[in-house]
This record gives sequence, C-alpha cells and structure tokens, in this order.
Amino acid sequence: MLEIETITNQNQFRRPQVQKDREEWEKTRKDVLDIIEQVQEEGDRALIDLTEKFDGVRLRPEELRVSREEIQGAKSSLDQKILSALKKARDNIFDFHSRQKRDSWSTWVRDGVLIGQKVTPVDRIGIYIPGGRAVYPSTILMTTVPARVAGVGEIAMCTPPGSDSALHPFAWPV
Repeated sequence: MLEIETITNQNQFRRPQVQKDREEWEKTRKDVLDIIEQVQEEGDRALIDLTEKFDGVRLRPEELRVSREEIQGAKSSLDQKILSALKKARDNIFDFHSRQKRDSWSTWVRDGVLIGQKVTPVDRIGIYIPGGRAVYPSTILMTTVPARVAGVGEIAMCTPPGSDSALHPFAWPV
C-alpha cells in the first residue's frame, strides 16, 4: 500500500537530499582534481593507467594519438547511409551556428569616442567525447562544428577506446 506523508516544511523535505548532493559533488570534485594532478605529474603514463582503470583497456604509448590514416580507415568503414546522415547533420549544425556567429564591429559615437567589440577565436581547444561502451556522434558534431565556424585553428579530441582499443567509426567527425 502507498504511504502518504504530509510535509509541513519544504526545507525539511529537501535538506537531506541537498546535503547528499553536496557530499557527492565534493567527492566527485576531489576525484577529478586528483586525476588532473596525476596527469600533470605523470603525463602519458597516467593516461595509460587511468584508461586501464576506468575503461578496462591497456594501451601502449603509441596508441594514445591517432593518425589521419586511422581516422580515414575508421570513417571509410561507415555505412554510406549513416555517413550521409552525419554529413547532413553537420551541414545543419554549420548553418545554425553560422547564423549565430558575431563579427567584430566598431563605431564612433561622438568626437574621440570609439566603441566596439572585437571577436577573436581561440587558437586551439580540447574536447572530450564520451565513448568506450557507447559512442555519441552528436557530441562530436555539436562541439567540433561550432568551433570550426568560430575559426578555432586546432581541435584536440579525446575519447576513450573501445574494449578492443580499436577506433569506433562514429568517434570521428565527418
């Protein structure tokens, strides 16, 4: 039977959950800072160890970076209908973000007073694409395409390997 509980004070009801959320957040924050510190101190060795710990895949140092040939090979294994759908999505995302793009501007408002806005893209970005057990091509498109529209020069993408450490065809932008 369903038990009905009368709540007289919303804070009384929410306080335990808020405290639990805060504790979980603090633990997650500490875990993330520990990982960042480990990678800063140990570099690629930490990436290899953490990949094994979290993804269950043991990589060799040369497997941390993916060559253009490997990317092309993964993309060429995609079914043409899927590739076509991804390209259409890419084009739609490009069109949408092109309309949002701001240009630099300036104007004289009176003698000696110039106002404006200078829009300058960053030189490079790093993006993380969730993957491993599941791959999300939409995340790739929704991060890389706006960056390209904005004029970002270099995009470094990081994604976990599959269980066989092979590249998933969806893990690379079209």
